[in-house]
Amino acid sequence: MGGSAPTPPSVTVPPPIPMMQSPTGAAASAAVTQRASAAIGPAATIMTGPEGLTQPATTSNKTLLGS
Repeated sequence: MGGSAPTPPSVTVPPPIPMMQSPTGAAASAAVTQRASAAIGPAATIMTGPEGLTQPATTSNKTLLGS
């Protein structure tokens, strides 16, 4: 009544992974990295020098709103 179990499908072996990157792939990777760093722009740079800020911060005392 039960019969036999179904046979599993045959396993296909994937192709081996290349160990070295081709010159065109390396150039493309470098171009992508360069474009990504250029897209960040000057906002990501530190805008102070090695001595830090040269002027004191402009601050004021707290005020009570509504009075």
